[in-house]
Amino acid sequence: MSAVADHYPYSPGLEGVPAGVTHVSEIDVARSILTYRGYDVHELAENGSFEETAYLLLYSELPNRAQLKDFTERLSSQREVPSSIYDALKAMPSDTHPMDSIRTAFSLLAPHDPDYHAPATDHEANIRKAERIIAKAGTMVANGYRVQHGKDPIQPKSGHTSAQHFLYLLNGEEPDEYTRHIFDVSMILYAEHTFNASTFACRVCVSTLSDLYSGIVTGISTLRGPLHGGANEEAIRMLLE
Repeated sequence: MSAVADHYPYSPGLEGVPAGVTHVSEIDVARSILTYRGYDVHELAENGSFEETAYLLLYSELPNRAQLKDFTERLSSQREVPSSIYDALKAMPSDTHPMDSIRTAFSLLAPHDPDYHAPATDHEANIRKAERIIAKAGTMVANGYRVQHGKDPIQPKSGHTSAQHFLYLLNGEEPDEYTRHIFDVSMILYAEHTFNASTFACRVCVSTLSDLYSGIVTGISTLRGPLHGGANEEAIRMLLE
């Protein structure tokens, strides 16, 4: 065993092992810079919107005004989710962890996607799926929270940005501009973080030619752990204390 270990050195956490090559996102540790498609995330947060950032990540370039308008309208038109998803969430125990709820919701949503039977290698179908996932994620999280707390789901309202949409469903009222802006910036900053644990897990899953939804569910399952997404929960608890 030791001879094998000497020949194949063990790298805890895959430290120093190239996991892949990507142009989507990069972290320059030395300069503490995070980039999306070569753009500094701070510039995107200061001068752009979540919709522009999502378009950049999906299509490799920032949208012009017409492209941004069409993209925003496509997202707005695809936010509704099947009522069966809410029925399933209502059937879950009231103390279900939110990450378990959204993981279940995405599993149930997959067969409803119009491109459900498309091959995993169909790039155009995957882009369409990605847009639907972006559009519906906020609906399922916010209305999932409402369902878990004994409230009725709220129907998405057309014309909302992604940030407005989420806050409107969550609280049942239109958000003020400051809150909308802060949440929009937060979504920009959380949109990509290169090869973190959840991204790596997603890539392992879809590399088997599994579908995009399976990858999303895998990523959510990874984020569920206290050493990844759960670290944010602990930070919030600390701030509240």
